[in-house]
Parts: sequence; structure tokens; C-alpha cells
Amino acid sequence: MFANRNVIQSDPGPIIGPLARFFGAILDFLFEFAYMITPTEVHTLGISIILLTFVVIIITFPLTHKSQKSMQAMQKLAPEMDKIKKKYENRKSQEDQKKMSQEMNKLYSENGANPLMGCLPMFIQMPVFFSVFHIMRQPYRYVSRLGDVYTRLAETIIAGFNMDGAGVVQNYEGLQALINLAYRYSIIPDNMAFSFIDPDQLRRMLALLDPYQWDYFMNSISAESAAQIQPYLTSKMNLEHFIGIDLVENVGFAFPVILIPIACVAFTFLTSYMTQKNQAKPTDPQQKMQQTMMLVVMPAMMGVITFGMPAGVGLYWATSSALRIIQQHFTSKLTKPKTEVKP
Repeated sequence: MFANRNVIQSDPGPIIGPLARFFGAILDFLFEFAYMITPTEVHTLGISIILLTFVVIIITFPLTHKSQKSMQAMQKLAPEMDKIKKKYENRKSQEDQKKMSQEMNKLYSENGANPLMGCLPMFIQMPVFFSVFHIMRQPYRYVSRLGDVYTRLAETIIAGFNMDGAGVVQNYEGLQALINLAYRYSIIPDNMAFSFIDPDQLRRMLALLDPYQWDYFMNSISAESAAQIQPYLTSKMNLEHFIGIDLVENVGFAFPVILIPIACVAFTFLTSYMTQKNQAKPTDPQQKMQQTMMLVVMPAMMGVITFGMPAGVGLYWATSSALRIIQQHFTSKLTKPKTEVKP
């Protein structure tokens, strides 16, 4: 479903691109705030992602509140809906089905219900989810302080190539190590034009190196070059880690990062469960089966998806799901219909 993490990514497109820039700007602001309140660089990115979920919840609250209110209304309308369905149970003509649909729509309209509103929260969340996914693939493009670290890192590496006045590389050792990484680990395709002397392109590549690849590179260069690079590399690692988890690396089986997809499964299940509690109970066996499948399939799918994404994306989804559970709990009483059903 998703491209190999180790391949340089293209622009996200006309829909996700603007959303990524919008939420990236918010993340940058929150990152600076988190950087000021944390005693060390560690945990800064994780804290800013958690704060971002609060912002998204606040921005989308009016729509999710409206959705929950509609679902509460649908739950109260269930007996009247069953009456209409039973009335047309043995009347299968096109005209009768049209009349049943008209009566259903009238019932919805008079009681402020909309059966499609139950899907609204998911439609809202997914574009944001993929925006966060793109941001976490290249966080240095959106977080200014992290971008500065990547720039210094790239410039220091390039300076270590010892180019002469004509731009000819005199020290091939470090350059060859980068070339080996690029093609040995499929960071860039064999047919892709790439310049290691271009700081921006080098930054894009450095964002994809995992700790083992960094060790390979650092062990391939001189001790002098490594000593100059290490402070910026340490700063990069600190900024991108949260409670022992590298947020820009894909989730794996190691502890504690394996807790990310587990949390995504658990919180997504609870969110789906609470959502279905606020919906009308289906009487049709097929609809019951579909509802049960969604209760199981959606959490499992999110676990699989986040397992193949940067851990920061999983942190966002798990936090978002947890906050939506709290939101649903405290707004359920406010969204209960106060008027009687109009048959």
C-alpha cells in the first residue's frame, strides 16, 4: 500500500500537500513551544505531535459534535425506522421502495438525523492522518529547528569531502560511503539522478537513514570528520526520539516501539465500539455482520498500517483515538435529543 520508506519521496499532491503544509506549520509552532518547556532536546518532537492531536481535535470538534448528535438521533429513531421497514417489508416494487425512502428521509429531516453523518469523523481524520504521514517522512521540511540541524549536518558532511576550488572531490572516502548507502539500501532508485553535493538533496537522503546505516557511514569516514558530524547527529537523534522511540523510523518488533501499533489497535477498537453504541441497533442480519466486521477489521487495519509507517504517525493516531474516546464520553450527554420523535 505504501512506498518503501527508504526511497526518496515525491511531493504529496494537490490535496495532501496543502494540508501537510498547514499542519506542518502548526507542528513547527508547537515544536518551538515544546522545545522551550523541556529541559533537554529529547522528547520534543513527541510532545509536539501529542499537542498537535489536541489542536486537530479542537479544529474538528464542531463537525464531530454534529456527527455524534446525529447518531444519537438515529438511535432514538430506531423504533420508527423499524415500523417503516416493516410496513414495506413485502412491497418490493420500485414505487413502494421509493415511498419507503421518502418516508425515511422525512423522518430523518424532522428529527435532525442523517445516517451518513456517522462516517463523517473518519472522512475528517484520514486526510489529516496522511498529512501527518507525509510530515513524518520528511520532518525537517516542516520543523524549522530540525531543518536547521539537518542543514548543518549536510553542510558538515559535504565540507568533509574536501572539495578543491573547482568543486572536485578530493576525499572520496566519505562520498563513496554515501553512494554505497544510497544504492546498497535502495534509498534512491538506480536510475534516479541525485547529487550528494546538493545540500537539499543530501538532507532528503539523511532523513531516511536508520541508526544502523548511520553507524555504517560514521565508521566509513575519518575520525576527524566523524567528530565534526557527531554533535549535529546527536542533536538530530535527540530531537526525533520520544520515550526511547525513534519517531521517524518505521515501527518494528523491538520494544518499546511495538507498543505503538498495539495502542493503535486498542484505542481504535474502543473508538469504534463507543461509536456503535451511539448508533441505531441494526435489525438486518447483514447490517449486524457489517457492523461487527467494522468493529474488528478497522482496528486490525490500523495496526497493520501504522506498523509500516514512521512511529510518529502511530503516536498521532493512538493519541487522537484516545482523545476521541474521552470526547465521546463527555459529549454523549450533550448530544442526546431532547425532543420527542416525530413519526
